[in-house]
Amino acid sequence: PGSEGGVTGGASVAGAAASEVPGGVASDLPSEVASGVTSAGPGGAAGEVLRARAYLSRVAEPPAAALIGFVEAVGPVSAAARVRAGDVPDAVARETSARRCVDSVDADLTAARAVGARLLVPEDPAWPHWAFASFALAGSSALVPPVALWVRGPLAAEPATERSVAVVGSRAATGYGMH
Repeated sequence: PGSEGGVTGGASVAGAAASEVPGGVASDLPSEVASGVTSAGPGGAAGEVLRARAYLSRVAEPPAAALIGFVEAVGPVSAAARVRAGDVPDAVARETSARRCVDSVDADLTAARAVGARLLVPEDPAWPHWAFASFALAGSSALVPPVALWVRGPLAAEPATERSVAVVGSRAATGYGMH
C-alpha cells in the first residue's frame, strides 16, 4: 500500500500506488457525506446519490454493462432501490442477484474515510469524463465506465487519469491469482 494518489473503480487501479479499501482507493470524505446528509464537497454529488453509487459499486462485478445502462436510464438512486428490491430487468438481475442483499455502504464509506479516501461519482464535477470517452467510441457494448471510483490522494482524478496505468484484479481471485 502506498500513500501516493490513486484512482480505482472496482478492482482496477489507475495512477500511483493505492491502499486497500472496499473496491479500491483515494482524498477525504467528510463525515456528513458518509452519513448521506450533504454533498461530497464544493459542487460534489449529493449524499443520496453517493450512497446509491457506493451500494451499486459493490453489488456487481465490473464490467456490468446491463447495470450501468440501467443506472443511466433510471438514475442511481432509483436503480439502487430497484436492485435492492429485485425489481430489475433480467440482464441486470443476472449481474446483481448474487450480492443485491449485501449493503455495506456505511462500512465502505467509513473505511474509506479512515484512510483518507472518498467515493468519486459521475455526478461530481471532478469525475474524469474524458478518461471514459473512448469507451463509447470502441463499439463494444461490454465496455462501460465504472459506477464509481474510490479515490485517494491529492491529485484530481482528471489529470491523474491522463497518464496512468491500470492494475486489474478480481474480488474472487483464483489460487493462481493469489501468488
